[in-house]
Amino acid sequence: MAHSENKKPLFGKGYTQHYDDSGNKIGKSFDKKNLITNKVKKIHTDQNNIKIGSSENVKDAFTGKTHIQHFDQDGNPTSYTESKKTSLANIGCIQNQGKREQHKNI
Repeated sequence: MAHSENKKPLFGKGYTQHYDDSGNKIGKSFDKKNLITNKVKKIHTDQNNIKIGSSENVKDAFTGKTHIQHFDQDGNPTSYTESKKTSLANIGCIQNQGKREQHKNI
């Protein structure tokens, strides 16, 4: 069964190791902070440590809701994930293609 494990090496930054159904390493993810904007992106790499994409939490200034925007290795938006809730329960996460449009303050 495919799974992921959080790793905290004695030296260096922590990361998440991803495995396939056979237990083989297929890639990892780690956080990278932009010192100018103070935003954190999660960088995704394959088993050879080559960047395959990234993702970041984005908060809508108007609604206050947060979603995760996913990018390819060149920084182009590919999809986004957002939580869907009803008045009774959390339905789960919904993934959509493209970039989520932000609401504008008027």
